[in-house]
Parts: sequence; structure tokens; C-alpha cells
Amino acid sequence: MLELMLLYRLCAWIGNVAREKGQSAISYQRMLILYWIGGELGTALVTSVLFTLLFGEDFPYIFVYMLAYIGGGLGAGFVFKIVAKLPDLNTTKVLASDANA
Repeated sequence: MLELMLLYRLCAWIGNVAREKGQSAISYQRMLILYWIGGELGTALVTSVLFTLLFGEDFPYIFVYMLAYIGGGLGAGFVFKIVAKLPDLNTTKVLASDANA
């Protein structure tokens, strides 16, 4: 439940950043959700395989769970980096209109 609340807040935040830059928010919000889930699943899969190879089938699964959250956070951070590097279309439109005047 807390994960969904966090994801909701992150989606609202990334949507506001994208809108401030004149971009569509929904595509980056979808990307955030997909990268979060992909990061969690990918990290859980890799750590489960590694821990099984290293420790056998008797290892504490809480480590996989915690590392999966870290992987989800890294995926979300990657999307925030993408949105941060987007050009600001609002200033581009102003400059284009000044050039036409």
C-alpha cells in the first residue's frame, strides 16, 4: 500500500515537472510506472538467482525484497533524469514567436 502511495506521489511530481517544460505528462508517468515495476522485477530476479547460487535455497528473502525496492527506485530515478534533461518547450515557443515578429 505504501508503495502505491509513493508511486502516486512520484507520478504527480514527474507530471508537474513535465508540464512545466511544456511536455505531455502522461507518457512520462507511464514510463515511471513501467521502469519502477521493471526495476523491481529485474532486481528481484537477479538477486534471487545470485543468492540461490551463493547460499542455496536457504537465504533470507527480505534481502531480495529490499534490493527490489532499490531497483525500483533506480528505475524511477532514471526517468527523473530523462525528464530533467528535456528541453523547455515554453521558452522555445517564445523564442520562435520573437523571431517571427
